[in-house]
Amino acid sequence: MIPADNQCPIKLWAGDESRLDTLNVMLLDNAKSHKAQDLRLPENVVLVFQPPYSPEVNSCERVWQAFKTDVAWHCFADREALRTFMVAVVARYDEAMLHDLTSYPYLMDAINALSL
Repeated sequence: MIPADNQCPIKLWAGDESRLDTLNVMLLDNAKSHKAQDLRLPENVVLVFQPPYSPEVNSCERVWQAFKTDVAWHCFADREALRTFMVAVVARYDEAMLHDLTSYPYLMDAINALSL
């Protein structure tokens, strides 16, 4: 689902009823768009901001690096061939692989500390 321009994706994510019975931690970089002044979140949603200019602690950067490694050095006849290949690469990323790429020990420690 892609939200309309006037909808805040964080509000949509936080308001999802399937998340009401759990503690939900959202890791964000320090982009201005992630610092809405009027954002009201449920008590079970915690925003954790990374230090500025620190892509090395951004878990999604590891996913991008894995993706770029999988796609690098391939040649494609056209954009459709590239798109087809990219979809096949992403389709191979199962939950276990994404967990391995994104579960930094310091993040898991912080999440566990918040759960107390």
